[in-house]
Amino acid sequence: MAKGDFPVPKFNFRVTFTPGGVISFQEVTGLDVENEFVEYRNGSDPFFTPERRAGMRKAGQMTFKKGIMSNDTKLMDLYNDLANKKAYYPTMKYPINVTVELMDEANSTVRTWKVWGAVPIKISADNFNSTENAISLETLELAHSGVDIE
Repeated sequence: MAKGDFPVPKFNFRVTFTPGGVISFQEVTGLDVENEFVEYRNGSDPFFTPERRAGMRKAGQMTFKKGIMSNDTKLMDLYNDLANKKAYYPTMKYPINVTVELMDEANSTVRTWKVWGAVPIKISADNFNSTENAISLETLELAHSGVDIE
């Protein structure tokens, strides 16, 4: 098999926040791009079905999950900038842009998702249970204005 003939595993990825820098995550979801469609039929069209065309793009939400570390406050800092400083509001000029890169075994970028105009909308911690032997996770949700895939 030639190099590049095998699917890339999904566990090697890098997430860069601008502002914020590189932050390591266990899981990233919501890298969706969707277009609505528009139906149109001209009155003199000989067919009785409307034509479908691409319409407006839909922006979605992304979810980032990572283990809580005692000296790492990057997610809380992003969320607190929204809550306390009112950053990321339309009147402010500080949107968050996020780049997610899927990497191959040589750490070369295979595919890139560029998310623009993101705003933190929710931060939460995992449930705590004294009978489980598990890592505590924190979750950040972002609403965004679009995703470009390269």
